[in-house]
Amino acid sequence: MGAEELILPVSCPGLAGLVDKGEFDEAEKYLRPILKKLREENVENLVLGCTHYIFLKHIILKNFPNVRIYDGNSGTIKHLLNSLQVRQRVSNRSSVSGSVYKLILNSDEEFHFRLATELLQFENKF
Repeated sequence: MGAEELILPVSCPGLAGLVDKGEFDEAEKYLRPILKKLREENVENLVLGCTHYIFLKHIILKNFPNVRIYDGNSGTIKHLLNSLQVRQRVSNRSSVSGSVYKLILNSDEEFHFRLATELLQFENKF
């Protein structure tokens, strides 16, 4: 990094929980002052440090349109698939797009189905 580049760690306790509950209006209220401060600091790049945060990308860009967003989700998915293949939990022939995975939930399945549908719609917008 050059002399003028900084890393500004930003802690967001509770933000992933808002995504879990589908409370995106609350998440936006939570993020507005944080994003305002980052804009004032002339931040150009934002690294999402939680797998949940990609579902807030639309909110982040709405409030901070010129920021470049980086997330590690694709790397996390590749690592998970490799780990499962090594443990023979999935076939090496499986492709992510052609595979079906069953998720077993220990709580309100109807709520999680609605939330997953909403989150996947957000994801398809980008």
